[in-house]
Amino acid sequence: MYIGSSDALKLYKLELASGKVTWEFNTGGWSWAKPLLHDGVIYIGVASASPYWQELPQQGLYAVDASSGQMLWHYRSKTTDHFAKGIISQPALTHENLMVTGLDGVIRAFHLPDK
Repeated sequence: MYIGSSDALKLYKLELASGKVTWEFNTGGWSWAKPLLHDGVIYIGVASASPYWQELPQQGLYAVDASSGQMLWHYRSKTTDHFAKGIISQPALTHENLMVTGLDGVIRAFHLPDK
């Protein structure tokens, strides 16, 4: 099972039977939406806000290897005038594209290469 945590700023892989943490990945931001597993890769959106009680360094979309917990790539959302920025939606698949919605109101599509 894969779970994002907005309080811990992490993505966790848990053993379903025991709840034991297999690995954790530091997202550096809030992971509000459910991560998506596709072809051995976990996609997770991350948001941040400024000014706020803390300055979070990251926002955007991460692709993380489901087995190892290693980052494959990261799309960093552009800085905007909005209070909050980043990706808040659960990633969705359509054909060979990964679709996400940002707090800036933009829907983004990422082309996924064939395996």
